[in-house]
Order: sequence, then C-alpha cells, then structure tokens
Amino acid sequence: MFGLVILAFYAGSSEVVGGSLGETIQRKVEIERTITHLQEMGNRTTWDKQWEAARWIAAQFEEIGLQVNIDEYEHQGKVWPNVIAEKAGSQSSKGIIMLIAHLDSIAHYSEEAPGADDNGSGIAVMMQVAQDLAHTDLRYPLVFGVFSNEEQNAAGSRSFAKRARAQSRNIRAVVNIDILGYNRPAGLVLFGAVGAHHSLKYKVKAVWRGIRNYALGMFEEANSVKVVGREGNRHLVETVSKAMRRIPDLNVKEIVGKECGCGDEGSFWSEGYDAVYVVSLYENPYQHSDEDTIQKIDIGMIETVSQAVREAVYGLATMQGPEERP
Repeated sequence: MFGLVILAFYAGSSEVVGGSLGETIQRKVEIERTITHLQEMGNRTTWDKQWEAARWIAAQFEEIGLQVNIDEYEHQGKVWPNVIAEKAGSQSSKGIIMLIAHLDSIAHYSEEAPGADDNGSGIAVMMQVAQDLAHTDLRYPLVFGVFSNEEQNAAGSRSFAKRARAQSRNIRAVVNIDILGYNRPAGLVLFGAVGAHHSLKYKVKAVWRGIRNYALGMFEEANSVKVVGREGNRHLVETVSKAMRRIPDLNVKEIVGKECGCGDEGSFWSEGYDAVYVVSLYENPYQHSDEDTIQKIDIGMIETVSQAVREAVYGLATMQGPEERP
C-alpha cells in the first residue's frame, strides 16, 4: 500500500528531512487513501466496525514491518481492540515513546459517521510517521497506540494506561494526534455546517465554531496546529513544538493550561504520564456529524503535519535523557 519514502539525514543533526516533490505527492496519495478507506467503512462506532478498523490498521503496520499486537479489553460486556505497534529502540530498558490516535468515529443522531477528520486524519498521519521511521535507528522504542472507544469516555486508552501504570511501565512521553485536517476557511462557514447536524445543541456549536474560525483567521495563519498540555507537561509541549517547527509552512501554537483531558491524552494524565495532544487550530464545524468527510479537509495540511509529527517523535525517541547525561 505504501510507496517508498526516501529519508535523508543531516550529518550531526537529529532532524529527519523530507524528500522530493514526487515523494510529497506520494505521501498525499497515501494519506488520502487511508482516510478514504476509513471513511468508506460508514461508521467506526459499533463493536463490529471498530474491530474491522482495528484489523485493517494492524495489517497496515505489519506491511510496514512493525511488530503488531491487538491489545484486548472488556467494555460494556464486550471485548474491544486496541492496536499496538512497535518500532524497536536500542535502549528499551529505559522506557518508550508513544504516538497515539483513536480509530473510532461518532455522529450524533446519525448512523453514518465517516470520521474523516475525527480521526481518520490522525490515523493517516500515524501511518506516514511509521513508514518514515520504519528503518531509522532509535534510542527508545517508538510505540504506536491506536485506541478504540475514544468517543466513549476514552475506554480503550484508559484500559491501556491503567494497565501500563499497574505494570510500572516506563512511558517517557505520549503524543496524541487528533483532528488534524481542518484548515483556515476562506470565509464564514455557517449554513452548510449547521445543516450537517441534527439537533439544536450541535447546530449552535457549529455556528460558534464557524464564527470562531472566521475571527481567528483574521489574525492567524493557515496550516496551523496547537500543541496542548497542562502545567506539568510544559517542557514536553515546548519540546514537541520546537521539533515540529522544523517543517516550513506550519504554524505551531503552544497551549499550556487547565485542559480537560477529554481525549486519549487524559487517560495518560490520569495515570501520571507526561502527555500532550496535537490538534488543528481551527475547529472543524462538521465534527461529529455525517458530513465529516474527506471533502471538508485539507490533505496538503495533513501531509505537512505528518512531517512535523515525525520530527517530534523522532526527536523524543533519540533524545538523551537527563539520567544518561554525565
């Protein structure tokens, strides 16, 4: 499925540098293919559809050449899947780095939940990072965690994080990627987004997002993401943001505050792990509707974000920890 992406390394530098125009085009094709496949499942809400998505994602990791495991857990009387894939590192005894995303989707009051942006975009970015780093030497193992039931109180990641803490697993840093494809709108997006929702509550939310995006776009650049954490994650927010800024044409904002931890990062915060999440600065007004489709997102932006996320996790996975310095 995945075309060859050639990587070049600057001598003496920790940066992984992107390739030619042809490689960029190939990456966009692969990103579009991943999101389209997930979207065409119809929804990734039900038990059977989440298993279907998990098996497909596991197969993609296996094709890349990673060690893959289906991590099962019980929720609401059923056994659900998380997909865990690992790229080995030379110092596995000193902890792991995790890049995580969720595989499920939801649309309120609709059986169709294409979830192209939420979170097909995150899965597509993860696949590109895995492909880029598959044959790269790392200090710490890089673990890709794809969790089910994020939209159901983050049940999949909560199970994983609780088990990791119970086993005293050393997770050095966690980067959650979610909703990465909505770019600065050309104008005020209201009517289409409002019509995509089927309740007053979510129609009002779509209006708010449309107005917010329009106002924000007067001051902020296109191709913008934010790296978010709590006060205890400040250093990780700064480290990830700095690495992501190595990629041109991506505006990276740092947000440190009292975040809710509503996504999978919150599962790791609850267990005392250092985690941040990366998300588009502009909020997708079609999120959680049956019109969260690939036509509403920017594949070029997602490709740029994939390079930036690669830089961030590569840096984390090759960084010398303070306990190893003289």
